[in-house]
Amino acid sequence: MDDKIIVACDCGKKYRVGPEKIGHEIACKECGGTFVAEAQGVEVEATPQRFVGGDVEPSANPAELMSHITSLGFTRTLVISIIAHVILVGVTSVAFVQLCLAYGTTDPRAEVRRVEKEKEDEKREAARTAEREKLKAEAEAREAAKAKEEATAAAAAKEPEREKTPVEKRVEETSDERPTTSTMSLDAPLDLE
Repeated sequence: MDDKIIVACDCGKKYRVGPEKIGHEIACKECGGTFVAEAQGVEVEATPQRFVGGDVEPSANPAELMSHITSLGFTRTLVISIIAHVILVGVTSVAFVQLCLAYGTTDPRAEVRRVEKEKEDEKREAARTAEREKLKAEAEAREAAKAKEEATAAAAAKEPEREKTPVEKRVEETSDERPTTSTMSLDAPLDLE
């Protein structure tokens, strides 16, 4: 026995279709239009339809529809994802509230920038102070060296100057060159032995 049912388009063209196509739209190859397949002379109970992957199936109860999703572990993944997001938002919110309380403002970013700038300024000031101390120590060392040099010059000036010999006096009168101080006297006889 053939399960096919005869249906007809509005243009008059007849088609043989299976009972599962009753109540669905069918495209007519003759006129190009569409029509709802109705069995001629056969009472068919209308059932709601749903699409699944391009095929039309009779609808099922929601538990049956969700069974496919729950069998894939989708709900577990969804729940884990929601929990992770809640934890992430909670941690960042707690950290933000702590910053707000620590700096006494609802926008702690400006306060954090100000504190960082103060720290940088303190570092710069410490570097400047260290440089000033270094320059001061160098200046004191130069002052000490200069004072020592002056003391040496003053001590040399206090030594009594010996009387120049006649040769030294003549050289001094005729030359711009100055003789160096010598421990040997020109008047003393030379010992050549």
